[in-house]
Amino acid sequence: MLESTEDRILDSALTAYQLHAKVTDNAQYCDNWQEAEPKVNACIFHLIGEGQCTLKMDGLDGPQTLVSGDLVVFPHGGAHHLSGDRFTTMLCGQFDFITGPKNPILDSLPDCVIVRVSEAGTAFQRVAQIMLEEARSRSFGSRAVLDKLADSLFVMTVRHHLNNTSHRRGLLAALADPKLRRALSVMHLNPGQDWTACLALHSRNCSALCSA
Repeated sequence: MLESTEDRILDSALTAYQLHAKVTDNAQYCDNWQEAEPKVNACIFHLIGEGQCTLKMDGLDGPQTLVSGDLVVFPHGGAHHLSGDRFTTMLCGQFDFITGPKNPILDSLPDCVIVRVSEAGTAFQRVAQIMLEEARSRSFGSRAVLDKLADSLFVMTVRHHLNNTSHRRGLLAALADPKLRRALSVMHLNPGQDWTACLALHSRNCSALCSA
């Protein structure tokens, strides 16, 4: 499988900041329930299992209904409110980086990213389904399996956001710009050089890429 420029850059960033996903809770709610989540200094997520719920958060375009298989990520740990009127389960966790919650990957994401299972690709659907099945099984090693799968879920979330929004910023905006993407590629191929933005944009390798 050939690796694209975007893959190399994102992989390099994830490696540099050492992503580690952690599932912290397999929550279950009954009847009419409400959960007010305060702001936290971490990137957190909820993967809906059985049932459905309503998400409310400042900045969203009204209440959002989340159904089984939907994922919601709060890259900046924003306060939000969840509620439902039936039995509902969800896997909750967080995405940690060695540098903490401040890094160019999270800075490129909005306060809330929703990946709807009906709009996600088959790979995302399979990973989400395996995670939910693994959580229900409570088999030996389930926590380790869930954490590893959640790593993949984060990358798929970034990819889904990149492919489905026109409001890119930071690193993701650079990936959408052909010249900046090629400059970033040159820098990531030669990480030991003392790069400046001007040098990258006008390097011989980058000029060759830009004219290709």
